[in-house]
Amino acid sequence: MRITKFVTLAGLVLSLSTGLAQTSANIQGRVANENEVVQYLAKYMYELKKPYMVFHWFNGRGRNAVWTSPLASNSPSGYDHLENLGNRYYQSFCSFRNPSANPKDCGDLTDLKYGALNMYGPALYNSIDPVATFSYGGYGSDWVLMQTQLPRGYRVMDVAKDNQLFPREISNFFLQASCSVAVQNISGLLQVGYTNYSYIVSDSCLMTARRILKDQLKMDGFFYSYSAIDFQECNRQPVANSVETAAIGNYQGPFNGRAFILANPAKISRNSVKVYNEQTTDATAERALILSVFNAFRSAYSGSLFQSWKDITAADLDRNISTWMKDNLVGCQDDVPYIPATTDVSNTQDDVKKKDASDNNLSGA
Repeated sequence: MRITKFVTLAGLVLSLSTGLAQTSANIQGRVANENEVVQYLAKYMYELKKPYMVFHWFNGRGRNAVWTSPLASNSPSGYDHLENLGNRYYQSFCSFRNPSANPKDCGDLTDLKYGALNMYGPALYNSIDPVATFSYGGYGSDWVLMQTQLPRGYRVMDVAKDNQLFPREISNFFLQASCSVAVQNISGLLQVGYTNYSYIVSDSCLMTARRILKDQLKMDGFFYSYSAIDFQECNRQPVANSVETAAIGNYQGPFNGRAFILANPAKISRNSVKVYNEQTTDATAERALILSVFNAFRSAYSGSLFQSWKDITAADLDRNISTWMKDNLVGCQDDVPYIPATTDVSNTQDDVKKKDASDNNLSGA
């Protein structure tokens, strides 16, 4: 799913050049230390309170031939694609000019130009329902849909909710790390990898932002403002104040109008990823559920999918799709999908996969 921020590269370079030149002049007052910055940002870290699905459409034409061939829903190419794109977010915080200074997990950066000018740089962009970004697959016959179930406990930020300006001492910390004056809120911090492609972002800023987000906060992904479908079946209402909402700052909601960037594929098990194209013939129940969601949107889009999946008829649709949607789609229920993150971030990849194994049921059964 390619989501482009409309800004000229020349304008970006000029803006960042000016900002960097003024860095020292903008440091006024106390400068927070890194531990204080981590503690401040930790207040904006959340954990998903149950598994939720997200969706990524792309056009398979001109890529690996697997995408335009008969595609099994559990094809290993699906997880490989998720892993490749999912790792790119934190890779974009690595230095192109000085690779020897990079942490070992930066890996090979030669393929990062794909998606470099997207809103948050190269990453795995997902919608919170299967309809909103259908057009990113194209309207022809070469579309591919990747469906991913995020596990309970996945650690996230929410830019759409928490994007206030940093306190002066926090902004000063990033200025002292030679970051642009644009890094003055969470969104600016999350876009450091995007601005890396101007080649004027300092290695100090890149390594500092990466270390805080990836290694200390252990952020697995984040929500940001983007289009989503307001299904009638979801019946979204403002979220009432409760003990739960008070714990996350009396969030009012409803939780909608977001998309999601997945930045840690290591916590996603292989059986949590499904891929479909028009030639997919297995996973009939799962495909019928997707068609049922499209049908709930009451859109001509569903007719296009019915032409592709002719083995599924109107009789196969789930007449109680609203229940499935509320159980599986982020933001469909009249509450928020996360709770404050725990301070214990010591879970290993194997521990997380074992903990969430019972949650990985993509059929919704």
